[in-house]
Amino acid sequence: MKPITLKLTNFGPYEHEVIDFTKLDTAALFLISGPTGSGKTTIFDAITFALYGVGASDDRPVEELRSDFADLEAKTAVDFEFSHQGKNYLIHREPKQVRSKKRGSGTKEYPAVGKLKVFDNGNEIDEITKLQKINLTLESVLQINRRQFTQIVLLPQGEFRRFLVASSADKETVLRHIFKTIGYQKWGEAIKERLKGASQKAKQWQLAIEQGLSRIKWHQPETIEISKLTNEQQIELLKHQQSAAKIVLDDHEKQVQNQQTQVAQVQQEIENTQKINTQISELNKYQERLTHLKAKRSAMEALGHLVADLEWTNQHLADQQRLVELNGQINNYEAKLNEIHQKIAEQQLVSSQLQKQSDHLISLASENQIRMDRLSVDKHQRPELERYQQKQAQLAQIVKQHAETEVQLNDCNAKRDRLDQQLQFNVQQLDQLPVLKDELNELKHQVDQLTPVKKRCNDLITQSNDLNMINKQLTQDRQLITDHKQTTKALKADYERLNDEFIKNQILILASQLKPGTPCPVCGSHEHPMPAKFSSEQVISEAAVKSADQNYQKAAKELAKFTSRINEQTIQFTKQSDDLKKQRMELLAEITPFTTVDQFVSIQNLAGIVDKEVTKRVAQIDEVNQQVQRLNQLMVDNEHLHSKITKLDGQQSDLRQVQNDSSIQMHGLKTQISDILAGLPSGINDITALDAEIDSLTNQINQYQTAVDKLKADQSNNRELMSSLNAQLETTQEDLNANQDDYQQKFKRLADLLKTRFTDDGWDYFTKLLARLNELAQLQSQLAEYQDELKLLENNITTYQKIVGNQQARDLTAAKQHLGELKQQASALAKQFQADRDEFKLNDATMSEIINNNRRIGNQAQKLNELTLLSETVNGKGDAKLSLERYVLRAQLVAILGIANSYLSNLSSSRYQLKLHDGVGSNQSDTGLEIDVYDDNVGQYRSVHTLSGGESFIAALSLALALGEVIQNESGGINIDTLFIDEGFGSLDRDSLQTAMDALENIESSNRTIGIISHVMMLQEQIPVQLKITPIGQGRSRTNIVAP
Repeated sequence: MKPITLKLTNFGPYEHEVIDFTKLDTAALFLISGPTGSGKTTIFDAITFALYGVGASDDRPVEELRSDFADLEAKTAVDFEFSHQGKNYLIHREPKQVRSKKRGSGTKEYPAVGKLKVFDNGNEIDEITKLQKINLTLESVLQINRRQFTQIVLLPQGEFRRFLVASSADKETVLRHIFKTIGYQKWGEAIKERLKGASQKAKQWQLAIEQGLSRIKWHQPETIEISKLTNEQQIELLKHQQSAAKIVLDDHEKQVQNQQTQVAQVQQEIENTQKINTQISELNKYQERLTHLKAKRSAMEALGHLVADLEWTNQHLADQQRLVELNGQINNYEAKLNEIHQKIAEQQLVSSQLQKQSDHLISLASENQIRMDRLSVDKHQRPELERYQQKQAQLAQIVKQHAETEVQLNDCNAKRDRLDQQLQFNVQQLDQLPVLKDELNELKHQVDQLTPVKKRCNDLITQSNDLNMINKQLTQDRQLITDHKQTTKALKADYERLNDEFIKNQILILASQLKPGTPCPVCGSHEHPMPAKFSSEQVISEAAVKSADQNYQKAAKELAKFTSRINEQTIQFTKQSDDLKKQRMELLAEITPFTTVDQFVSIQNLAGIVDKEVTKRVAQIDEVNQQVQRLNQLMVDNEHLHSKITKLDGQQSDLRQVQNDSSIQMHGLKTQISDILAGLPSGINDITALDAEIDSLTNQINQYQTAVDKLKADQSNNRELMSSLNAQLETTQEDLNANQDDYQQKFKRLADLLKTRFTDDGWDYFTKLLARLNELAQLQSQLAEYQDELKLLENNITTYQKIVGNQQARDLTAAKQHLGELKQQASALAKQFQADRDEFKLNDATMSEIINNNRRIGNQAQKLNELTLLSETVNGKGDAKLSLERYVLRAQLVAILGIANSYLSNLSSSRYQLKLHDGVGSNQSDTGLEIDVYDDNVGQYRSVHTLSGGESFIAALSLALALGEVIQNESGGINIDTLFIDEGFGSLDRDSLQTAMDALENIESSNRTIGIISHVMMLQEQIPVQLKITPIGQGRSRTNIVAP
C-alpha cells in the first residue's frame, strides 16, 4: 500500500490542505516536522479514518476531529488516494457532524457518508457508496484490520526502546495483544481455578469427615482415647461399634414388642367389660324413661282430640275466610252508594251556578264588541308609526356611529405619531450594529489566537514539572556519584595498601633466603649486614591483592559508566531547559500584543494570565453578542413597526370614508321622517303607547272569549258527569244485591256443618279453634314425637335385654390400675429403645457420610496431583518459571529477533546480535523473555540494559522493524511501501541522535519509504526531504513539502 495524495477539509487544524506523497518518493527517508500540537499525528488519523472509518486511536472519536473554526455550512471530509497491487483507490469520507440545515434555519446532525472508487490503468472499474461495503472491500484489499494497520504503518519507536529493556512480564503484556495469546493465559487461569476448586473440595471433604467424627456418640472404654486415633482408626472403631449396637438394638425391639402385646391384651379385657357395663346402664335408663312416658298417656290422648279438631277447622278455613271477604265487599258497596248519592247532589249545585255565569256573560257582549272595533283601528295605524320610529332609530344609530368614527380616527392619528417616533429611535440604535460586529469579530479572533497559546502554556507547565523531576533525580544521582567516588577511593586505597604490603612481604621472603656472597636482588650487594626481619602478622596473599584490585576496577568501571550516564542526562537536561526557556520567550512575545506581561513571570503565572485574558474576552464576546442580538431584534421590530404603520394608514382611509357615508345617510333619513309625520293623524307619534293600548284591548277581548269558552266546557262536563254518576249508581246497587244473596247461602251451609260436628255451641268453639290454628304444626309434632319415642324405647329395651341377659355390672378400678402400670413399663422401654435407635441411626448416617467422603478423597488424590503438576507447568510455577503462554511468546520473540538481527547487523556493522537470555531469573517476572546482546568487540553476551542511548536506539529500531514485518507476514504477506516512526528522538543526546541517523540512512528499505514524525531540530537539519507543518493561528495549520 503506497499513499499518493491526502486531501483534508476542515479536519483537525487543516482547513483546505492537500498532501502529495509522490513528492516524498525522492528519498527513502523523510521527516514530518512541526511544533507540538500543530497536527503531525492528525495526518495519520486522517489516513486511518479514510481506510477504516475510525481514527488511529480509541481515545478520541473521529467526530471530535472536526475543525473548531469550521463554519456551520462547511463540510468536514477526507479524500485519500493510494495504490496497491497495480490498482489505484480513491476514498472520500465524511464523519458524523453537525451543520446548518439545507432548508430553513437551525442545525441538524448529518450521518457519516463515504465513497470508494477503484481504478485500473486509469480507468474507473468500480464505485461503492455504502459504508459497510466500503469497509469490507478495503479490509479485503489490504488484508489487515485497523489495529494491525496502526501497528505496522506507525511504529512507536519510543515504546520499543522501553520494550527492549522491559521485564519478561511487561514484554508478555505487550506481545499478548499483538499475537493474541490471551487464550493461553485464560487456559492457565482456568486450570488454576479448576485446581483451586478441586483442592477446596478435598478440604471440604476432609473437614466434613472431621466434623462427622466429632458428632459421633462413642461407647468405648475409658482406656481408649478417641482424639488420639487417626481418622481411619476411628472409622474402623465406629464400624465395630455400630455392629455391636445393632445386635443390642434388635434385642431391645423384641422386648418392647412383648410389653406392648401384654398391654393390648389387658386393655382389650377392660374395654369389653366397660362395654357390658355401659349396655346395662343404658337399659336401666330406657326402662325409667318408658315408665315416665306411660304416665303421660291420658294427656296425650286429649292432645290427639284437639289436633283432630284443629285439622277439621283448618280444612274449612277457606269457607270462613270467604264469608269474611263477602261481608267486606258488601260494606264497600254500601259505602260506594252513599258516595255516589253525594256526588250527584254536588253536580246539581254546580249546574245551577253555571247557569248564572251564562246570564252574566250575555250582558257583557255589547262592551266586548266596542273593544274589538277600537282594536281594528289601532292595528291599521301601527305600520306607519312603526316605520316612523325605525327611521328615528336608524338616524340615532348613524349619528352615534359618526361620533365613534371621529374618536377612532383621532386614536389612529395618535398611534401613527407614536410609531413614527419609535421607528426613528430604532434606526438611530441600529447605527451601532456594524461597530459591534467588528468588535465581536476582533474578540473572536483574539480568543482563537489565545486558545493555542493557552494549550502551549499547559504543555510548558508539564515540561517544566518533568524537568523539575529530572533535576531532582540528577541531584540525587550526583550525591550517589559522590558516595560512589568515596567508596571507589577507599577501595583504591585498600588495594594500594595491600599491594604495598604484598611487595614488602615478597622482599622479606627474599631477604630471609639470602646467603653470604649471593648478590641482593634489590641492591646487588654481596654483603647483607642487616637483612629485613619477617613477621607472620604482615603476610598478604597474592589472591587478596587480586581480589582488592578486582573490587577497585569493578567500582571504577561502574563509577565511570554512572558518571557518563549522568553527564549525558545533564547535557540533555540543559538542552531541554534551554528549549523550555526559548519556548517561554516565544509565548511571551505572542502574549505581549494582548496584555502587558513581566518578562520574568513564571510559566504557571503566565498560564493564569492567558486563561484570564481568554475568560475576559469570552465574557466580552457574550456581552457584545447580547447587544448584537438586541439590535437584530430591533431590526425585526422595525419591520413590525412598518407593518403597523401601513395598517394604520389603511384604517385612517377607511374611517374617513365611513364618515362621508354616514353624513349622506343622516340627510336622507331626516327627509324620510318628515314625509312620514305628514301622513299620520295628529297626536299619534308614540308606538309604545299604541302597542300598550293594543295589548290591553287584546287581553280584555281574550279574557271575555276565554270566559265564554270555559263556561261552555264546564256545562258540557257537568252534563257528562251527571250521566256517568247515574250509571254508576245503578251498577253498584246490582252488585250489592248479588253479594248479599251469596253471603246468606254460604253462611247457612257453614252453620249446618258446625252444628253437625260441635252441637249447638259450634260457632263459639269454631272461633276458638280458628285462633289456635297457628299451634297446629307444633301440636302435631309434639304428638308425633311422643308416639315415636314410646315406640323407640320399647324396641331398645327389647334389644338390650337380649344382649345383657343375666349379666351384672363389674368394678374396673383394680384392672385399670394394673393397665397403667403396664403402660408405664412399656413407655419406658419404648422411650429407651427410641433413644438407642435414634443414636444408632444418627451414627450410621454420619458413618455413611464419613465413608463416602473418605472414598471421594481417595478417588480425588491422583487427579489432584496430576492437576497440580499441570497447573504449575502451564502457569510457570515450576523450576523453569516458564508459563505456556510465555513459552509460545518466546518462540514468537525468537522469530522476531531473527529478523531484527538482520537489520541490527547492517545498522551496527555486524557488531551486535540479539538473543533470548537462556538462564532462569530470580523470579517468574524476569524469566523467559529477557533479551541479551552479543557484542563482537568483546566476544561475549551482556544485558541490553548496558547499551548506550545510541546503541539502544538502533537495537529498538531493528526490533520495531522486525515486529512490523512479522505482523505483515501473519496478515497475508501484505506489502506496506511507506512506514512512519513516531517520535522517540527527543530523549536522545546529540551523539546518540547521530548514531540513530546513521542507522536510518543505512537501512535497506527495498523501495520502502520511512517517515519520521518528530519536532527535534537536529533531524530537521540533517533530513533534506521534509513535510513541514506550520501553525498559522486560530487553531489552523498548513503543510509544505521541502525537497532538494
